[in-house]
Amino acid sequence: MAMHIAFVAREVAGPGGPGQAGGIGRYAATLAAGLAAKGARVALVGQSPDATFRAQDAGGLRLAWLPKWEDASGLSWRLRRIEAAFLRTRPGRALWADLAGKVRRALLVDRWLPRLEETWGEAFDVVEFAECGAEGLFYLRRRNRPPCLVRIHCPTQLLIEKNFDRVAPGKRWLVRLERLAARRADAVTAPGRSAAALAAGAWRLAATEPAVLPNLYDGDVFSPAAEEGRAGAFTIFYSGRLERLKGLPHFPGILSRLAARGVDFRVRLAGGDTATAPGQTSMKAWLLAALDPALRERVVFLGHLGEGELVAELRAATVGLFLSAYETFGYTALEAQACGLPVIVSRTGGLAEVAVDGETGFLVDPNDHEAVTAGLLRLAGDRTLCRRLGEAAARHAARTFSVASRSGAFLDFYAAVAASAGSRRKAPATRIAGPAAGEEA
Repeated sequence: MAMHIAFVAREVAGPGGPGQAGGIGRYAATLAAGLAAKGARVALVGQSPDATFRAQDAGGLRLAWLPKWEDASGLSWRLRRIEAAFLRTRPGRALWADLAGKVRRALLVDRWLPRLEETWGEAFDVVEFAECGAEGLFYLRRRNRPPCLVRIHCPTQLLIEKNFDRVAPGKRWLVRLERLAARRADAVTAPGRSAAALAAGAWRLAATEPAVLPNLYDGDVFSPAAEEGRAGAFTIFYSGRLERLKGLPHFPGILSRLAARGVDFRVRLAGGDTATAPGQTSMKAWLLAALDPALRERVVFLGHLGEGELVAELRAATVGLFLSAYETFGYTALEAQACGLPVIVSRTGGLAEVAVDGETGFLVDPNDHEAVTAGLLRLAGDRTLCRRLGEAAARHAARTFSVASRSGAFLDFYAAVAASAGSRRKAPATRIAGPAAGEEA
C-alpha cells in the first residue's frame, strides 16, 4: 500500500498556492512531486495569509493552508494559559512579543493535522516538520500520532550567530523550542554532513542522528540553455535573500577590486531585502551606499523572481557568486549549477558539499576578497573555462541531486522510520471535520 506522507512548514506553497517560494518551500514541493511520481500520496501543509482555511488537489498532491490566528479573540484555552503566564511580568511580555506567532502556529498545526486526516479519511504514515519555528512542538507530544521527522533547514541558532547585531530574548527561547521539538521526533534529517554535525551538537542528539539526505531539484525546470545564451558582458549572478548571512557585505569590496583590474562586468542580484545590515537596517540600502558610485549602474536589484524568471537569469549569466557565512545546504548554488552555470562559493557548510572545487567552480574563503577576485578574473578571461566548468556543473547536479534519480532514497527512509516507530493510533473515521476550504477557522 502506498505511503501517505505530510510535509508541514509555513513556507510550503505548492502549485498556485499562497505560500512563500523560499528554500523550504522549494524543497518540500520538489520532493513531494518526486514522491508522488513514485506512487506515494503526499500532502503539503502550509499557512494561509489570513484566517481562511484553503485546500485543493493539484498535480497529484493534496494541498492545505491552515488559517492564521490574527489576534487572541479566537484562541484556545491552551494558548490563553500560555499567553497569561508570559504576560505577568515585563520580561515575559517582551518574550511573548517575539514568540506569540510561533506558538500560535504550533498550536494550529496540533489542532489541524488530525482534522486533515479526518477530512481526507486517511491517516498519515509519516509527518515531516521543518525545524525552524518549532512548528511540530505540540503535535509531537501526542501519544496518538504517526511517526514524525524534523528536517533541518536553517536553525534559529545559526541565524543568531551569523545575522544579527542584537538578539531579541525570544530568539534564544526559540532555539530551545526547536531543540525540544527535534528531540521529540522519531528521526531528524539534514541536507548535508555539516548541517547534521551542527544540529547534533546544538540539539544534543544521538551520535547516529541526523540522517543525511541531500535536498533535490527538478531537472525538468532547472536545466542548461544553449551556450550562445551566455554571450555578452561578463555577468555575475546572485539569488537568495539580501542578508548578512548570505555574504552580501563582501560584494562592494570584491566588485571594486574587479573593476580596478579593468573587467567589464554586470551584477544581477535576485532576492528580497532584509534588515540585517549593520544597525539592523536595509541590506539593499547599505549595499548601494557601500558601492563605489561608478559601479552602482552596473548592479541591478531584481527583487523576488518567479521560477521561470530565475531560470532565465541563470541561463543568461556567466558565473554564480554565493559567499554565505554558512549554509546548511546551497540550494541557490545547486540550481545555478543545474542550469550549467559555474559557481564561486564559500568553502564552508553546505555550499562546500554542493560544488566541487576546480570541477564545477571554485571554493573560496569569503573573507579573502583577493582570492574571490582571482576566481572571477580567471572566468572573465577564459570563456572556454567557463563553458567547461558549467557543463561539468550540470552533470554533477543531475547525477547527485536530481529528484528523478534520488527521491527513492527519501521514500526508503520514510518507510524505515514508519516501520521502526510504528503506528501509535487507529486510522481516523471517514468524515469531514473543521471548516471547508474558503471558510474561516
